[in-house]
Order: sequence, then structure tokens, then C-alpha cells
Amino acid sequence: MKIITIACFVYASIEDIRSMRVPVWIFPLLVLLLLILSLCGRSELSLRETGWCFAVMLIYCLALLFFSEIGGADLLALLALPFTLGRYSFAAVLLSDLLCIPAVICLKIMKKERDYPYIPFLTVSYLITLLFFM
Repeated sequence: MKIITIACFVYASIEDIRSMRVPVWIFPLLVLLLLILSLCGRSELSLRETGWCFAVMLIYCLALLFFSEIGGADLLALLALPFTLGRYSFAAVLLSDLLCIPAVICLKIMKKERDYPYIPFLTVSYLITLLFFM
């Protein structure tokens, strides 16, 4: 299950870096697969924990949607995290935001006002969270 999740995040990161376009079907398909595995008893996360974490992450994503310029695939990737990391998904989001700070500072110093890919930061933070918390 973790290998499939890592493969999805790495593929999305590569697409995000190359073209800033991530296929929208990746993360809903991943969530559907993780839900099926969870219902079959193949997941170490409980549905209750996943549900609460998803609800909190949904509120966070709605705030990002209305108050920032984050992309749709980035939001879908954020919403997929509770199904893979459970309560540790919040640590991954915090870590990815901390990893973004140097990139944003560099863009400001170089006076380049452009979008940057967020999913690679989320992928790195997912892998770090997986290594240290799970």
C-alpha cells in the first residue's frame, strides 16, 4: 500500500515539476484504492481516525482554496494524506510548508513572481513522515 502511495506521489511530483499540470485522477483513485483496502482490513489505520483527519484536512483545504492560489491537484494531494498517514498527515503538511519557505524566499530574492510546484515538497514531507513517524 505504501509503495503505491509513494509511486503516485512521485509521479505527481515529476509531472508538477515538468509542466505544472498533474492529472486530476491520480489522487481520487489512490483514495478509492486505500478505502477499499481499509474496508477489507488491509490497512493499519482505522476508519474513524481517517475520517476525523479527513474532515480537519477538508476544512484546511477549503481555507486554502478561498485564501490562496493553490492548485486543484495540490488540494487533492492534501486530501489524500489522511488516508495514508492518518493523524501524522498534519505533521507532513506542516513539514511541507516549512520546506516551501526557502523556495519562496529564493523566488522573492530573485524577484521572480511565478508559481512553484507544491507536490514535490509534499512528497518529500510524506517520505520523511513515513520514515520517522510510521
